[in-house]
Amino acid sequence: MVLSRYCYFFTSSTGVNLGYSSRTNSFIELTPHVFNHLKDVSQSKTPLNLAILDEESSNILTSQGFIGSVTSDEDFIHESQFITQAVQHNKSKLNLVLVPSLNCNFACPYCFETDKRARYMTPSVVEKLISFIRDNEGKSNIDLKWDGGEPLMSLSVINSILDRLNIEKDVKIQKHSIITNGYLFNEEAISLFKKYYCCPIKLK
Repeated sequence: MVLSRYCYFFTSSTGVNLGYSSRTNSFIELTPHVFNHLKDVSQSKTPLNLAILDEESSNILTSQGFIGSVTSDEDFIHESQFITQAVQHNKSKLNLVLVPSLNCNFACPYCFETDKRARYMTPSVVEKLISFIRDNEGKSNIDLKWDGGEPLMSLSVINSILDRLNIEKDVKIQKHSIITNGYLFNEEAISLFKKYYCCPIKLK
């Protein structure tokens, strides 16, 4: 068994020893003894000493992606690549990331989008989008993701697209979600997404 290269160990501002696995997106609290050993292993690449772990701790660390066989990390990469390829080439489903607006109402210092352009999706682009969906084999199983910029700065475009798709024969939205900073999520936006059963909201 070895320590995964996709895990990180740190102490929180309140003094709690934590481990994070990016493979499973899991946080776990660790005893000082286990924390110090795993952190040393991750930094110095020294061998993992399983003798310091009881059975329960070992099982938790394994199930959450912190430790595994020598091929676990490579297996994870291959599995992720396979899933990505399978989704990309699956004609029975249509996954779309739509950007109704490149504009944003925030200027977050960590944002990679510099020199944001105040541009919005035009009616002609909406028409081309509807035509593309109408002619696509996966039109009865659509997954929409709204992104930006800040997509809620163009709520009218989102409403227009959803209204158009709603009346299209054989077009079915199975799931959609939105990535937003949340500032413009007012009653109008909530009502719109309730109408079309919008799934998880991810805040930037």
